[in-house]
Parts: sequence; structure tokens; C-alpha cells
Amino acid sequence: MPPNPGRRQAIWLFFEDPASSQAATIMSFVGIFVIVIAVASFMTETHPVFRLKLDRECYGWTTEDIDGVFRLVEGFVVAYFTVELLCRFGSTTLKRKFFLNIPNLIDMVAVAPFYIDIVPGVQGGSGLMVVRIFRLTRIFRIIGMVFKLGKYSSG
Repeated sequence: MPPNPGRRQAIWLFFEDPASSQAATIMSFVGIFVIVIAVASFMTETHPVFRLKLDRECYGWTTEDIDGVFRLVEGFVVAYFTVELLCRFGSTTLKRKFFLNIPNLIDMVAVAPFYIDIVPGVQGGSGLMVVRIFRLTRIFRIIGMVFKLGKYSSG
């Protein structure tokens, strides 16, 4: 925690200590909600109809429409966690220690595949192995979310 009271300490407490204020408590519940949405979306996206891009229609929605919803959810979740990560990084006074903290490393590795996927030319990659590695690193997103749930727990 930053030693001097002020904006930096308030931001740090807002993201790191849900009991520090009513706004921090609300933010922790929002964080839990985003995690639940992300996990549900991630799990649903692994269903064979969506994973294999089968041409099906459900309640007027095509597989392509639903894939677009998954991309929107993923973009929102990654943006949310990126902003949180940047705010926590900006509010800490111990930058090196921040990068050596295991939950922070997991958070960074969890959002990295999204940003790697949006780099032009990387999606096609230099073969199937590159795509498999990126898919495997997405598992870190789930691990990061489990760590975040633990952070929001008071017990």
C-alpha cells in the first residue's frame, strides 16, 4: 500500500481492499460478476457447435452471430481486467515487486492472448502449433479469475 494518504493510496485501496469503502465493495461485486460472465462465456464457447464453427441456427441466431457475441464479451472482460491491472500498477509505489507478484503475473499472462490475437498476421501464425499455444495460454485467464475470486473473498 502506498505510504502517503492521497489519490494513489485511495486507488490502491479501491482495487485491493473491498472493505475499504462502499465503492470498493461494489467494485468487488462487479469484479466477481465479470469473472462469472467470463467463465460462463469461456465454457460455452468450448461447446462443439461453437468451437467447430458448425453452420447452425438457434432461436434466430446463427453460429456467426453468437461468435460475435463471444468476441464482444471477451473484449469487454479483457478491457475491464486491463484497466484494473493498469490502475493497480499505477497506484503501487513498488513497481518491481508488482511484476514479481504471482497473481499480477497471472493477470498479465491472462490478458496477453487477447492482445496477441489482435496483432495482424498472428492469427494465421506459422502453423497449428502457434494457435494451440495461444489457446493453451487462455487457460491462464481462468486461473487468474480463480485468484481474483480468492482476493474478493473475506474468509
